[in-house]
Amino acid sequence: MRFFKENSYDIVRLYINQFGITIFALMLYFSASIVLDSTWTLTLYLLVSLFSTVFFFALLYFAAWEFGAKDRIRIDAGRMEYNKNKGLYLGLFAGVPNFVLAILSILGKGIYILSGIGFFDALFSIPNILLRFTSAMYMGALKFIFEPLNGSATDFFFLWQSVGFLILTFCAALVVHFGYRMGCGCRHIMDVFKMKKQK
Repeated sequence: MRFFKENSYDIVRLYINQFGITIFALMLYFSASIVLDSTWTLTLYLLVSLFSTVFFFALLYFAAWEFGAKDRIRIDAGRMEYNKNKGLYLGLFAGVPNFVLAILSILGKGIYILSGIGFFDALFSIPNILLRFTSAMYMGALKFIFEPLNGSATDFFFLWQSVGFLILTFCAALVVHFGYRMGCGCRHIMDVFKMKKQK
């Protein structure tokens, strides 16, 4: 909890980026469903999802890079100790709502599949709806990947989508970790390509 209190501003800022992108993605999905007929909708959803996800990860990277660069100044001045995992912790804390919703969705649907008790299916639906709203940028890609299960194995379709949301939330935390480490080392992502060219 101490880490959260000390870094709450940065964590909230990362979450606000996610909230902004999810609204952006939902607007694009809505526009896609109006413009195109059903035969092309799934493909366009995939493209919208990929674009939104890449855009979201880029925002996370640059925000985390800025956090790392600011911390580097404090570290060099002796006012702060270097924590190589701070970016990962920031990303994980910012993803807590998504982690909770995804895990509840997985447990609800998983127990329903194993037991057949309708209560757990209802328990699944509430966090799953919230998860689809808070992580809308991933929705098109996950729907495209697991579409073969839709209809023939609908319960597994939703279960695997929930697992996908969990994995992608963790990927977002890794992006924050990478951005923070790059910023703390005063390195830019383009430096990697420059080093390859020099070799």
